[in-house]
Amino acid sequence: MLFFSYKLPFNYIILYHILIILYHILIILYHILIILYHILIILYHILIILYHILIILYHILIILYHILIILYHILIILYHILIILYHILIILYHILIILYHILIILYHILITLISTYEAPFTKFFNELDLMWP
Repeated sequence: MLFFSYKLPFNYIILYHILIILYHILIILYHILIILYHILIILYHILIILYHILIILYHILIILYHILIILYHILIILYHILIILYHILIILYHILIILYHILIILYHILITLISTYEAPFTKFFNELDLMWP
């Protein structure tokens, strides 16, 4: 006990305790700053994750946009194929009309020939009748 026999003045003891309190306040403030720093790091990482999610969504939208463009062009191609087929059908229809008119003209020529030269045709048709039982 003789070791602690020296007594400090009262002012020094108060000053020592004030310094200890200030030191502890600084330690608490330091820990608060560390916690705030970690909160900022977490928020920063959340922002990075959100940013990457937005980038992924943006790329998905770009892919969907390109798929729509491809589908649109396929529809345009199909539309043009249908137009070509429609025109081919119109051409075939007109060819049939022309053939029909040619048949009508040939029919009228045949009728005219039969009415003008009846005897040879009658003989020909009679022979045809004899060929078929």
